[in-house]
Amino acid sequence: MKMSDGFITSMSKVRALLELYPTTRDSDKLLWLAYLVNYHGLKTSIGDEAYMKFREILMNESTPTMESVTRARRKVQESDSALCGEKKSERLKQEKQMREILQ
Repeated sequence: MKMSDGFITSMSKVRALLELYPTTRDSDKLLWLAYLVNYHGLKTSIGDEAYMKFREILMNESTPTMESVTRARRKVQESDSALCGEKKSERLKQEKQMREILQ
């Protein structure tokens, strides 16, 4: 499966959730929760009690969206390369080697 195939599949799943659950149209957190429940079996795999606790934490006003956490990670890694993941460090090393070869 190509990366774009996965994106298209995700888009069709999100579309279905937005159509099925109109409340997800105004909440990324609720949409994410519905996605995990419907397509990854969250509720059945962890049980009702754990699911309700997870839902409570996720839907809390003080809990940031995943997008906010991802954006913050990118900003931190942009300003401090020591905190970059292995893949990015390796890619940067390869880019540097390639630039040296091409000079």
